[in-house]
Amino acid sequence: MRTHSFLQALIYATLTSIGLAGMSSTVEAQDLPSYMAPISGRTVSSPAETATKNVLALNTAMFELYDNAAKIFEKNILSKHPVILGLFSGGGGRFILYRPGMAPLEAPPVPLVYQLLKSVDHSTMALAQVAGPYLDNPADLSCLAKGTVWFAALQAFAKKQAPHLKLDVEWAAQTQVAHWMTVLAEWKTMLGADWEKTYAASNTIYATRQNNVLFSVLAQFFEPGAMNDRLILIETISFTTSPDEMMEAFTRIIADRSDGALFFGNYYQMDYELMGGDARAAIIAESAKLGIKPFLPPVVPFDSRQWPMRITPGPGPASLADLP
Repeated sequence: MRTHSFLQALIYATLTSIGLAGMSSTVEAQDLPSYMAPISGRTVSSPAETATKNVLALNTAMFELYDNAAKIFEKNILSKHPVILGLFSGGGGRFILYRPGMAPLEAPPVPLVYQLLKSVDHSTMALAQVAGPYLDNPADLSCLAKGTVWFAALQAFAKKQAPHLKLDVEWAAQTQVAHWMTVLAEWKTMLGADWEKTYAASNTIYATRQNNVLFSVLAQFFEPGAMNDRLILIETISFTTSPDEMMEAFTRIIADRSDGALFFGNYYQMDYELMGGDARAAIIAESAKLGIKPFLPPVVPFDSRQWPMRITPGPGPASLADLP
């Protein structure tokens, strides 16, 4: 990134020097030698186009400056506050405790039995997707000795395995939760009064957002007022996230809050889409023009302490235990 910026500056300085030299020269323009043909040409940019490019360049440059400043923000935060990162992993998660002036402390992993249980669940359920392309297809004889996989057979297999899978999931959840609640209880005791200024963040993808295990465990050790303040759920696009990536995302959230307070007088403004409120009003106005009824979520304050997941009760099953 710095090399790229240096090259940009060098090119700009070189072109500026050439331009200034040309302006002060009294030599008339002359035909370029033939060897310059492949790289020569005349560029055209109107004053409006130049101004637009300059303004857009400000935004591009801002991100580089912001990335550099983020390291300072991270150092400042970690020098004053303990931070716990709860990261999803195939082994039942990772918890890392960062304490001011001390090396990061990583908790012991979830007992291996958790991974064995999950392996049984995943491999069994994955058979449905592995067999999917070959279902009820007598023309494809590449799957099994029988030649054809019929959906009725797969359905019967799934129905037979479901009760066993439910037990496996229950045991895995009990193993994972018991382990992490013990770890966090020990850490809370160890931190003592510093717990009241401790931050914690956990990551999730869409499918595991609702009733997220690691975040829900963390919530048991923070008061309700810490929700979305010192306890943060970070959505990602991949199952696993590195500690550095998580720390960067966490740092951006906390640092942006200072911007919200400085420019708009609200510490949590930047936790929300900045244009969200105005866009909501615009959607309502445009909907009226089109004769359609706006479909929007309820308005909530910037400092909402609600769970960062669906919380409105309703009919229908909500857990494996609710399913037949």
